[in-house]
Amino acid sequence: MKTPVRSFLITAVLTLATVSGFLPGSTVIAQVGTPSVSPAAEPTKPVQEPLTIQRFPSYYHSQQPLTPEPEIILRFSGPVSEKAVKEAASFTDSKSERSIPVKVSRPNAEAIKEIQPWGDDGNRLALSADHFVMVKPITELSTSVSWVLRLEAPLASIDGKRTLAATWRENLGTLYPFTVRSTNGVNRYDEANFIQINLSKVVHDEITEEILAGFLKIQPEPKNFGIKKSYQTIQLSGDFENGRTYEVTVFPGLKAYDETQLVAQVKSKVVFTPNPGFVTLPAFSKVQNASGAKRFDILTGNLKGLRVRVKQ
Repeated sequence: MKTPVRSFLITAVLTLATVSGFLPGSTVIAQVGTPSVSPAAEPTKPVQEPLTIQRFPSYYHSQQPLTPEPEIILRFSGPVSEKAVKEAASFTDSKSERSIPVKVSRPNAEAIKEIQPWGDDGNRLALSADHFVMVKPITELSTSVSWVLRLEAPLASIDGKRTLAATWRENLGTLYPFTVRSTNGVNRYDEANFIQINLSKVVHDEITEEILAGFLKIQPEPKNFGIKKSYQTIQLSGDFENGRTYEVTVFPGLKAYDETQLVAQVKSKVVFTPNPGFVTLPAFSKVQNASGAKRFDILTGNLKGLRVRVKQ
């Protein structure tokens, strides 16, 4: 009874050893456990389209200048949230690391209507309001700086279909200061004396001559004093006397057409000096050949009198 049991055990050991590959020369490898199954392939994610941006106005000019507080409307190719744009956008100094955060809002329907894109059929499309965001700096832009509007990547659309892959930059231009360039007395032969103030920019349209009077002072004030603005100049008229000194003061706060303001008080002294006298005599032969009639024109300036003697 013991021998059959021993034989069974030996047979079982040999079988396991052979299957497991423990015996010398064995080439059979047994794999124990649950057979492995290859993982299922993950679904392919849809390729995102680029998020494009256009700004309005697209450029600045004399009728629509860059101002210290510009309001710029951005039109996106996909819907975007105000929060995402606020976090991504800034006004930056092109020559330094200075950066100004932005305030954001949705433009009104009338503004959106004017900047809707054109379709292939020649008609304007009707993008929803969430494609448009208005940005403006939280503080005024400094003068004498070249400003850039930036939106940092990644900026994704609300629906996740579009994304801004790289930083978006738009050069806005340089905001120049408003200054008084010169103040001169003008003494012409055929006109009354006046003082001309030359400015770096045109005065704002809302600044009338009456309002302008509050930003100017002249001492002593002449009789019949008046103020007139013309393009980049201010003319002060009155009964100015030759040889007398007049002090002209221009106060800060005067506003230019681009909303920049005069930041410093400017004082100038003006003295009118008499023009020198003169006499001009045209060439007789040329005048006679041109007009004839035995006429000889003489032009004089600032002379008390003139005696003319003609010899035949």
